Amino acid sequence: MPFKTVNPAHINLSWKTPDEAARCMTQFEETIAPMMRGLLWEFHVDETPRAYWSIEGFRPPPSGSEAEKRWESEDRPSAY
Repeated sequence: MPFKTVNPAHINLSWKTPDEAARCMTQFEETIAPMMRGLLWEFHVDETPRAYWSIEGFRPPPSGSEAEKRWESEDRPSAY
């Protein structure tokens, strides 16, 4: 039987709680599963250090900072 590995490009510093991780993993599974019918498949999500990511050319603000809270509330990156 054909086998596929899926590696979603999802920048994740870390999930805040085990429940949040479980919810996100379930959402990925529900999204991917219909495309993988008839295949053996797997996926994983990397937790990437802030030093190694950028969104729309912006480096992430420090964790817990006012700038990070603004990014979250506006649901987009911006200069800080």
